[in-house]
Amino acid sequence: MSILLEAVSSRTPLDLLLKSGRALICPIYKSTYERRDGPVPVPGKPPGVWRDHVLLWSKDLGRALDYLETRGDIDSAKLAYAGFSMGAGLAPAMLAVEKRFKTAILYSGGFYFRYELPDVHQLNFAPRVSVPVLMLNGHPPREEIREILDWLDKYLGPVQQN
Repeated sequence: MSILLEAVSSRTPLDLLLKSGRALICPIYKSTYERRDGPVPVPGKPPGVWRDHVLLWSKDLGRALDYLETRGDIDSAKLAYAGFSMGAGLAPAMLAVEKRFKTAILYSGGFYFRYELPDVHQLNFAPRVSVPVLMLNGHPPREEIREILDWLDKYLGPVQQN
């Protein structure tokens, strides 16, 4: 099983997900981390730049999934999307377009209350998300971690020991 995270923070339970036996891949999207190429695109202004980046990020995500399919040690039929903050906000578009995910976990995110072009507006994609989604916003980490692990076991099955 593989979890894809859009943004990493000290509040995300990455270490416990890895300790649970799950695999993790964190794509480095255009204009993020070492792929920075100028001002970071921000939702709202200018909308064309944001739209272009959402489309590019969708392609980057697809390439990451293509790579996972080449790995013999990853069950590419059991993929979960996990988004934190901006990654959770982008989830409706990513999950509606990319059909290889079986479930999703959204952590500390939600809709943007700004003007966006219709081609990438979250509200236009949300009704097209067809996988079960767990959305977490809160502070008790122990409960959040248990919810995430139970959710993954429910929708992807327990971790297979090799």
